[in-house]
Amino acid sequence: MSDTGISVYIAAVDIDDARALFDEALAVASEGERHAGTFLKATRDGGCAQLYTHL
Repeated sequence: MSDTGISVYIAAVDIDDARALFDEALAVASEGERHAGTFLKATRDGGCAQLYTHL
């Protein structure tokens, strides 16, 4: 079994901020590169996310 998957940790100020961060994380993950804690910052309200991929 291969070690695949993604993990996204989100700190957001509201639901819309969390949704935007999640969408951004999925877009970055879909590029196919490995991420080990890549920091994603929201452009709206100051939330952030960390992305881990196991590809």
